[in-house]
Amino acid sequence: MAFIGGAENIFLTKKAKFRDDWNGDTTMETLLLSRYLSQAGGPLWNNLRGSGLCYTSSINVIPDQKSIIMNLNKCSNLEQAFNRLSEVVRTVLEEEFDDCYFESAKRSLIFDLIKDRSSLKSTIDFAILASLRRLNSGFTKDIYTKVWHANKDEVRINGSTAIRNLLDEQNSFTALTISANKRREIEKVFPEIKEASTADLKLTEELMEEDE
Repeated sequence: MAFIGGAENIFLTKKAKFRDDWNGDTTMETLLLSRYLSQAGGPLWNNLRGSGLCYTSSINVIPDQKSIIMNLNKCSNLEQAFNRLSEVVRTVLEEEFDDCYFESAKRSLIFDLIKDRSSLKSTIDFAILASLRRLNSGFTKDIYTKVWHANKDEVRINGSTAIRNLLDEQNSFTALTISANKRREIEKVFPEIKEASTADLKLTEELMEEDE
């Protein structure tokens, strides 16, 4: 938890481990499930931004870092926002997917994957990254096909583990940026959280020298 002056809103980030890389057995399902939840007009958007609890909410999978990240930005009431998010996520993971949300999520995810190859430079960059990720030449086509033909039940079952971990304090890390007058509100929701100064977040000269 870090304090910043002049910010009345609360910014929350939760991070958990994602066990797979781009070639993993659950990567596509977790990417698609995260998009299902986070898409504009989707479950999180309607229940949080639509209710005025926060400005943006998202869950993103980063296979390169083997991590999954949840963000709540500009929360007007952290307790209500986090509880509503947790409720929405658990409900989505236990009930049948909405067909419209699911089809929209597939198209949105495919678009984001395709836009990385929208120019010659981005295509070259993608090819270099694919080599570093040890992906075969047909990987892009394969993942597009998997997303397009994804089964709702398989996505919910295979993609849910990492997302559930975000809601488990034992399996995730929490970081908050708040105004000092919000401290009691934060400690009510996350009683174990500790304060960090901005100095604690800076790279020391020793670490920078080691990195060089």
